[in-house]
Amino acid sequence: MKQSLLYSQLVAEVDRFLDDAYRLIGAGMVCGPGCDACCQNALSLLPVEAYRLSEGFEALGHEARQKVKDACLALRRERQEGPCPLLDDGRCLLYEFRPLVCRTHGFPLFSVEFTEEIGSPVDFCHLNFTEESKLETIPSGSILNLDLLHGKLYVANQQFLNDTGQGDIEPDVRIDMTEIFTEVENDSVWRKWHDDEH
Repeated sequence: MKQSLLYSQLVAEVDRFLDDAYRLIGAGMVCGPGCDACCQNALSLLPVEAYRLSEGFEALGHEARQKVKDACLALRRERQEGPCPLLDDGRCLLYEFRPLVCRTHGFPLFSVEFTEEIGSPVDFCHLNFTEESKLETIPSGSILNLDLLHGKLYVANQQFLNDTGQGDIEPDVRIDMTEIFTEVENDSVWRKWHDDEH
């Protein structure tokens, strides 16, 4: 739809980059179907990605939607971290709609902040690039610039908010994933925005 066109273009751009990166990296990437090691927490998302997930959620069958709602309610009730509520036997129920953080996780990522956090500007899933394929062997063309990606995502999100009449929302506001799929308090940022849209 028109409101998420810029975001859709960004997702397509990232997917193309990651497809090429996967071919360059080869055996260094062990991520694959059923690997859910990185899917252990519910996320907080910018509105443009929250909306995209809600579109996919509405297309699920009743049983799958209820399963996700129950998992979200349990996370909210227990107020603790746990597996992503979209996991079903290790696979994502909304894989085609997954946000950028999920698409890029596991791949080698560059960020200036990583140097302070881990002592290297490049980070990746610990399951990838083992002793047989060390960091030094990662092709430079396969390393995604996370700082640049975040900048593009914020631009896409702001355009989305402007196009949906929500341009006055703070540009860095995030929506807890558990709020996307469940009925929540009337003062929820997500609920206010979603109700205005529908």
